[in-house]
Amino acid sequence: MTPILFPYKRVSGRFEPIISVGIAIQSNWQSLRMYVDSGAMYSILKSSLADDLGFDYRTGERLYLQVGSGGLMAVYIHQLEMQIGRERFSCRVGFSSQLGVPFHILGRVDVFERFK
Repeated sequence: MTPILFPYKRVSGRFEPIISVGIAIQSNWQSLRMYVDSGAMYSILKSSLADDLGFDYRTGERLYLQVGSGGLMAVYIHQLEMQIGRERFSCRVGFSSQLGVPFHILGRVDVFERFK
């Protein structure tokens, strides 16, 4: 298998682990830039993306995840199709209105075991 390499991207003068990812929301594929976060359990998208697409993210399984500050963030988990490079697979993805960073997060569950 030929490795897929994703170079870091410059954001605000710093190099960050951000990659392009495809996500299917109600059969509509969206190309997103996501921050690869090995400390995050789940991939988390901003709820505004779901709102813009008319997708009721609140129908998902509600979890409360602990964030870096120690507080809890409500996340609604859905099973969605994801594509990274040529790999397409089913993945648990959460939506949250409380995501306090300016980008979507690519977490470990259903993703990291597919790539080395």
